[in-house]
Amino acid sequence: MRTNPSSNNPVCPPIRACIFDVDGLLINSEDIYTDIYNKVLHAHGKPSLSWEVKATIQSGGKDVHTHLLRTYSLPLSVSDFKSRLSTHHHLFNASQILPGVFTLLDSLTHATPPPSLALASSSSRRLFTTKASHLPILLSAFPTELQIFGDDLDMQDKSGKPAPHIFLLALKRINAYRDTKSSTLTHGSTSLCQPVLPDECLVFEDSIAGITAARAAGMHGI
Repeated sequence: MRTNPSSNNPVCPPIRACIFDVDGLLINSEDIYTDIYNKVLHAHGKPSLSWEVKATIQSGGKDVHTHLLRTYSLPLSVSDFKSRLSTHHHLFNASQILPGVFTLLDSLTHATPPPSLALASSSSRRLFTTKASHLPILLSAFPTELQIFGDDLDMQDKSGKPAPHIFLLALKRINAYRDTKSSTLTHGSTSLCQPVLPDECLVFEDSIAGITAARAAGMHGI
């Protein structure tokens, strides 16, 4: 938080970029993840995924697959577990936009001046394509250059949420994108091409790990 030099009071800077998680925030894919986990659990005679276990997973700091294998004593290797989950990934074709998302994205897109919009998801780009290829609002609101996923090459040696790396990478890409579009990113006589700073970013998240990562990046989180 910045401070007013004359009063030393905290001052919230203008929000110039908004960064969004995807699953459970923009689309209902978290429900589909639960359904897929349950299909594999039930096939091995295990109970359904409990909310307590899912909340633990979403809190961050755990390898999801290893944690589930141990919690439910599944007689599978991590690679076998992932393989069995992947056989149900076609269910993501039924992903739908969550209530209020269209209105929010439309408002941000038509704001004056509009903030830069980016995605920062721990999921893979391949899975995002499966989830969102039939949802043009997502594809049109977020430029491909500003869609960052956990399998991004620049994330290979970085930790996922709750570490801040994916949000810092998103900010780096935002500034690079704004720089390349400098001829069109102007409003009146005021240039919008000064680099966006971390405290000028608002992160939209649905998990503790995500909000922790945003704050660690020096950004605002909601």
